[in-house]
Amino acid sequence: MNLLKTICALALLTAVFTGCDQIDEDMEACRGEAVIRFDYPYNGQLTYFLDRIRSVKVGIFRVEDDVLVEDRFIPHDSLVAFQGMRVNLPTGKYKAVLWGDANDHTAIDWYRQLTYNPELFDIKDAADEDLHTDDDLDYSSIVFEVKNRRDANEVDTAHFEPAHITFEIDVVMPEGLPLDFVPALSIDKLNTEVYDFDMKESSTNHNNYTFYPIRTMEPREDASTAPEKGGYVLTETDKGAVYVLETTTRTHRLDNDNPVVINLFRNSARAGEPIKQLKLSDYISENQAFIVPKKECTFHITFMIGTNATINIYPLPWQKIGVDPIFPNTRHTSQHS
Repeated sequence: MNLLKTICALALLTAVFTGCDQIDEDMEACRGEAVIRFDYPYNGQLTYFLDRIRSVKVGIFRVEDDVLVEDRFIPHDSLVAFQGMRVNLPTGKYKAVLWGDANDHTAIDWYRQLTYNPELFDIKDAADEDLHTDDDLDYSSIVFEVKNRRDANEVDTAHFEPAHITFEIDVVMPEGLPLDFVPALSIDKLNTEVYDFDMKESSTNHNNYTFYPIRTMEPREDASTAPEKGGYVLTETDKGAVYVLETTTRTHRLDNDNPVVINLFRNSARAGEPIKQLKLSDYISENQAFIVPKKECTFHITFMIGTNATINIYPLPWQKIGVDPIFPNTRHTSQHS
């Protein structure tokens, strides 16, 4: 008799903790389904989900106690076949946290935060090593209900939004500058290395990180030849020959009022004070290039160096600026310092 009472009590406890409204031997009676569609409204307009997002990592939590009940990875071929996911769980309310394109450089601990590998930020590697940029992250979260009997047309939609800011920075200089004049970049005072589930900067992270987007060539031995390594490319224009460094870097989302500083140094050693420094908040204000929540944002910044080493900054890619009157109409001869 006691054994029978114990079995009945365990069955009732199982029903309570799983949300079942009836007891069934294989527990199928307490399970339900939900269908979630993925969407990426490009800057609030048409959807471009498959154009922007290659894969999705999902953590599903029970709303009542924030317990992680499912962890899944959805590759691109599955997203092409079905732009979303089907969930089969015990009936109840859940929250799905979704990260798109969290690939090579992103670590996700569903019980804590999403982070980037710190060595991408706070370690300055040797000049002959490349540093990577951040993943092209996108974020979404949705609270949904798993029902025992779901209407066939009942679909929830998870709207993704960009979780990164893109910097496209060009450095352009003419032939003829001193051989050791090979400017290099750094992006300083980045303090957004950690996200919580709501894509807010972690309150426990107040460190500043410096990002070195790409290595540059060592001081040139011959100013008339293009470097074989590094980011600079010798390019002919209708106004003369120029060296061009084009680099793209992604970071976590920022506010318009941020401490980020972009430094331009004289050469790849990045020794001494910068030859030019740009505060991102000033650049945003002066060029009306505001960061809008839930919309993509790319900063185009060109450092244009003249023949006398003067530096101008433009909010456009270098090809759209033109080189006149910064560069003369004829090719320079080499100048040695």
